[in-house]
Amino acid sequence: MDLIADGLLISAACVAALYCHVLARRLRRLGDLDAGLGGAIAALSRQAEDLRAAIDSARGAANESSRELTKRTARAEAAAGRLEILISAMHDAESRAAPTRIRAVAPVRSAPKLHDGKDNVADGAPAEDEDDDLALAIRSLAGGGRS
Repeated sequence: MDLIADGLLISAACVAALYCHVLARRLRRLGDLDAGLGGAIAALSRQAEDLRAAIDSARGAANESSRELTKRTARAEAAAGRLEILISAMHDAESRAAPTRIRAVAPVRSAPKLHDGKDNVADGAPAEDEDDDLALAIRSLAGGGRS
């Protein structure tokens, strides 16, 4: 009986040794830096660094775009303000010219007069100084306040 027990003990020890050998081989492959888990960890680490660099680059581009958008928005708001002033000046010129048109009833002419060879002046047109004021206002607004 002792002989059977010793045989079973030796066979169990051999199976355990074989199992340990297989596990050691698997652990060696798993820890291998090229093909195993170490390689996967190294690849993930490289990808994380690449991703971090891409995020930094995108953040810089977004900040630059934000600055550019802020500048363009400020320019658009300034232009809108100038346009509002221009529209207001045009309405003022129209309101000043409207009574002149109503009061100035001239006889019907067959052809309009030519003014400086450039513009046709129809009956009831605003006075020349009002045209000059309007042109001056438009030029000053179009130049952004620069004369």
